[in-house]
Amino acid sequence: MDDAAIPVPLWPDAAPPPDARLIVIGLPTAPDAPRERTRLQVRRVLREVLAARLSLRFDNVPLQTTPGRAPRLAAPFAHIGLSFAHEAGLSLLAISFDGAVGVDLTPLSAVPQDWPGVARDYFGPAIAERLLRIADDGAVAAFAAEWSAMEARRKCAGMALVEWQGNASLPPTSTSPLALPPGWVGSLARPFSAA
Repeated sequence: MDDAAIPVPLWPDAAPPPDARLIVIGLPTAPDAPRERTRLQVRRVLREVLAARLSLRFDNVPLQTTPGRAPRLAAPFAHIGLSFAHEAGLSLLAISFDGAVGVDLTPLSAVPQDWPGVARDYFGPAIAERLLRIADDGAVAAFAAEWSAMEARRKCAGMALVEWQGNASLPPTSTSPLALPPGWVGSLARPFSAA
């Protein structure tokens, strides 16, 4: 994992630079907002950002949505990578003009009490043991960071979340932490070739 945290401006306070190759935006949402309303809000912001960047009308941004799959752009913009993360209170949107991207966030308050067992199930014995050696005050944050990095890598590769499978591996990625508001941990992953 890279050490430098990627800044995440909160929408609508900061517009992305017009020449940025990577855009990550945080969208504060009501903690009790229905998930579908949050998803529509994120897609609206995505269309606003891409319409400005690609010199298109809002309605002409070729966003394709299919149930059970992450939204993506149609040709001639299919090379632009998109990734989304939703939790009660905050959503993330990542746009990579250099291809695949994965983004994820974890609220520290949502880390399960039985996180050591979850770590063994999803990260494997080596990472689970490393997390268990961390002092109590940092263990929850370390678990959340590992979880969000794993989810971001899987999203970047277009793979679903599965339990640890021994030597099965993902394509090599560069993973960076995100600078999020207190109480949140997030990660962004890109293929090494795009990093």
